[in-house]
Amino acid sequence: MTNRLTLILLLLANLAGTSAVAETSLRHTPNWSEADALAAIGSVDTAAETAKLNQLAGSGDSAALLEKAAAIHENDQWPAPAREFVLFNLARSLADFPPGQIDTEVPAYLASLPVDVRIVHPDHPGFAVPMFNVAAAATGAAVEWERQAASLEASELIRYGQQGWLDAYIQATPVQRNGFRRSVATYADPELTGLAELALDQAEAHPGLAVIATMAGLRLGNSWLFTRSLTWNEDAGLAEMLRLSREVFQPKDLQKVLVNAVQLAPTSTASLVIAELAPTLLDQPRVEDLMFELLGDRDLGASAALALSQSQATRVRSRLATVAGEDSGIAARRAGLALSSTGGAR
Repeated sequence: MTNRLTLILLLLANLAGTSAVAETSLRHTPNWSEADALAAIGSVDTAAETAKLNQLAGSGDSAALLEKAAAIHENDQWPAPAREFVLFNLARSLADFPPGQIDTEVPAYLASLPVDVRIVHPDHPGFAVPMFNVAAAATGAAVEWERQAASLEASELIRYGQQGWLDAYIQATPVQRNGFRRSVATYADPELTGLAELALDQAEAHPGLAVIATMAGLRLGNSWLFTRSLTWNEDAGLAEMLRLSREVFQPKDLQKVLVNAVQLAPTSTASLVIAELAPTLLDQPRVEDLMFELLGDRDLGASAALALSQSQATRVRSRLATVAGEDSGIAARRAGLALSSTGGAR
C-alpha cells in the first residue's frame, strides 16, 4: 500500500505543474494530408539523422547538437514532414536526459521553430493542427528539466533543515514547486511529518504550503494532518487527493475530515469535500444529519442536496420527502430536487 501511495503522490505532484499544450490553431487551414506527409517522411532516411542527433545528445555536445538540428531544419532537399518528424523526435527525447547535460539553447531553438506541416483537425474539419508540434515538445522538455532540477534541490535542502526547504518552496516558480512536491513523496516518515507540521504552522500566511501537509497525510495515513490542511489547501489536485483519502482513511476519520471542512474550509473546498466524501458516508448518522442541516445553507446546500440525491436508502428518501413537504423554503426546494434525481449509491 505504501509503495502504491508513493507512486500516486508522485502523479499528484504533477497536477499543478506547467505543461506544454499542443497548438491547435484554428487560424490556419491544413496544408498536408496525413497520408501524403507519412509518404514524404518515408522518402528520405530519417533514421540515420535521428541516430546522429541521439548520439550528439547522449554525448552532451550541445553546440554540435544545435548545429545539426539547425542543418536539418534548413535542409530544403527534404520535404517539410521529414524535417519536422526528426526534430520532433529530438525535442521529445530531450526530457529523458538529466538537467544540465544539454544546454538550454537547444530546446529554446526548437521551441522557436514555426509549424510547417498542418493536417486536418480531428474535431473541426477545414481547420488545422500541427502534425508534429516541435515547439510544444521542446517547451515540455525544458519544463521537465526545471522540475527535475528543483526536485534534486529539494532533496538536498531537506538535509539541512525544514524551514529552509519551506522558504525555498515559497519562492519557487509553479514548475519548481512541482519538483519540490515530487521530492516530498520520497522522504522518510519522521522527516515528512516534521515538514508537514511546520508547513501547517505557516499555512495561514502562505496557503500554498498546505498541499505539503495534504500529501503527507495521505502518505503517512495521518488523518489529522490531512484534515487540518483542508482549511487552506485549494490546490488543483485536491479532488484526486480526496478520492484517494477514501482508500487511506477509515470512515470515522473521513467523517472528521468532512465535518472539519464544512466548519472551517472555504466554500469551494467544503463543496468539493462534500461531493467526494459525503455520498459514501451517509450510513453514518452524523453525516446524514449534517447533510440535512446544510440543505438550507446558502453556500453548501446545493452540494448537500446532490450528496443526498445519490442515496437510495429508504430512511434518507423519507427524510427528504418530509423536508420537501414542509414549506416552500430553499431547504424544501433542494430536498425536492434531491428526490427527483434518479440517485444511485456510489
